[in-house]
Amino acid sequence: FRSNYCTCPSRVLGVMVRQPLHPVVPRGATMKGRLFDVQPMEGADADDRSAADCLPSFTDIAKFIVPGFCIVLAGSSMSSVDKSFVGRHSTLELAALGPASTAFDCGSYLLTFLNTATLSLLARRGDQQYARRIRSHALVLAMSSAAFLGAVLCSCAAALVGILGATPDMMQHSVNYLRLRSLGLPVERGISIA
Repeated sequence: FRSNYCTCPSRVLGVMVRQPLHPVVPRGATMKGRLFDVQPMEGADADDRSAADCLPSFTDIAKFIVPGFCIVLAGSSMSSVDKSFVGRHSTLELAALGPASTAFDCGSYLLTFLNTATLSLLARRGDQQYARRIRSHALVLAMSSAAFLGAVLCSCAAALVGILGATPDMMQHSVNYLRLRSLGLPVERGISIA
């Protein structure tokens, strides 16, 4: 005899609840703001019924996914906009953006964990005071870490773009672009956290 239900811990309630091993959409399920309406099993106790009520709705999932998607999209779009404007002047300057953008993006990705961690902590259902405290701590940590990383990128710009393949002709353009963009790193991280 194999049961279709397993017992596993629920992060929402902090108690043991019964959840299906293979989620099955019941016949006649309704769309009540959820992916599907969950009905507790016959004979389920109050904890099982409240666990079914605490499943995240589609809007809760969207509120979590959309900011994370925008965080990833922001860095790529900034590099694309820079390349579209710089490419109008000369091909040498456009080629110089390659190593500089790669160095900046690699440095920026080192701090992406702060965005993910903040988003995960804010997704918990807490009071407004808790959310404000998480945001303020995350902003201070992100902006101070980004300022330190920006200083490292500024001071090591020539070595970094040289390692990433900048030729002597485009070295000066790559270094200038990387130094200029690294000055905005604290603002970029602050905006992605806020």
